[in-house]
Amino acid sequence: MVLNFKHISQPPTKPYNVVVRSYRDKTIDFLPTYVAESANVNHWLGKWESCTEINITNTSGATAVVLIEDSDWKIIVNGTITGGQKVQPVNGDKDFEVSITDEGKLRFHCLSGSWTNGPGDSFEVQLLPFQQ
Repeated sequence: MVLNFKHISQPPTKPYNVVVRSYRDKTIDFLPTYVAESANVNHWLGKWESCTEINITNTSGATAVVLIEDSDWKIIVNGTITGGQKVQPVNGDKDFEVSITDEGKLRFHCLSGSWTNGPGDSFEVQLLPFQQ
């Protein structure tokens, strides 16, 4: 199974400095505060040691770190999120994008249908430093 992280975006006001680091591909992408609203990242997710890290810092200095990995037909999200971890079953190869919402959440949107056979092309996790 292949999970391809295609794109990341933040609110139009661009309130966050975002760093996307792929430990699998050994690459880094940036969304500087007040400069970039989105970026094409095009990273395949790997297992734990080859995961992708998203580091998000607001203008007050609060920081959230989220690790995303592809593991045994699941996308696993760990980090400074409510509950510490979110496990989303996946039923095959998927392209997806991530957006940071105005409410301080990360929304994972599947670009190739739903994540599984049922309804649901998106899921969200609350970033603890940015919860309202």
